[in-house]
Amino acid sequence: GRLFPWVAPFAVVLAVYYGALRAPFIFDDHPAIERNESIRSLWPLTTSLSPPVTAAGATGRPVTNLSLALDHVVHELDPRGYHLTNLLLHALAGALLWQLLRRTLGHTRLVSHREIVAAGATLLWLLHPLQTETVICVIQRNEILVAISLLAVLLALERAASPRPRGA
Repeated sequence: GRLFPWVAPFAVVLAVYYGALRAPFIFDDHPAIERNESIRSLWPLTTSLSPPVTAAGATGRPVTNLSLALDHVVHELDPRGYHLTNLLLHALAGALLWQLLRRTLGHTRLVSHREIVAAGATLLWLLHPLQTETVICVIQRNEILVAISLLAVLLALERAASPRPRGA
């Protein structure tokens, strides 16, 4: 029912990308995580919200740097935890996309096929080879966080623009 569109992306992403949990830090993960002193503690918050210019993909991205600091508190420098966070964020983006597509297609002539079209498009997006980088390379979390933000705004806009039944 209503829970399936939220659970299915997590199950699919975990099944397909489970092997990524064993991947080491690569490329810009080294300066953004291993050599980034600003993620070593959460307090004062201004430190984790102020990545240094040497932090590669985290430079100028305070939300990404804060998310890395949260991972560091829990996982220290174990890449598996960081990859798990990326997996969960990627699945969350997929769940938001599925909801947005289902709701948007409900206003079109595809309304009778909206579940299958939304599921197919979401699976294509979640599993497309271009998405592999957002799971394998931790610092590509930037892309996932942007996708989540954009999809959440679009979903909120669609909900606000949709007619509401009386008394709701």
